[in-house]
Amino acid sequence: MRFDNEELFKELARSYGINLYLGAGFSVYAYNDNDEKLPLGDEINKRLIKMFSLDNSRNLNLSRTCQKIKINNSDILEKIKRNIYGKDF
Repeated sequence: MRFDNEELFKELARSYGINLYLGAGFSVYAYNDNDEKLPLGDEINKRLIKMFSLDNSRNLNLSRTCQKIKINNSDILEKIKRNIYGKDF
């Protein structure tokens, strides 16, 4: 891959990290630090709705579920994500 300023890219990646936006199914065969298979989006969504006793009468998707949880419980949501996906999430 070609970068106009490779050194700047490396410095920014070291300092701020990198977010990768990958297609659906990318983590189908992935495992976390505890050697547990990673859940896919719909399964995570169902877990979070149950865990936080959310009303799912509007059929929340994962994005909306997380938005609702972040309003009052962003720290807990972050801990849950790290527990599921590992310490380097």
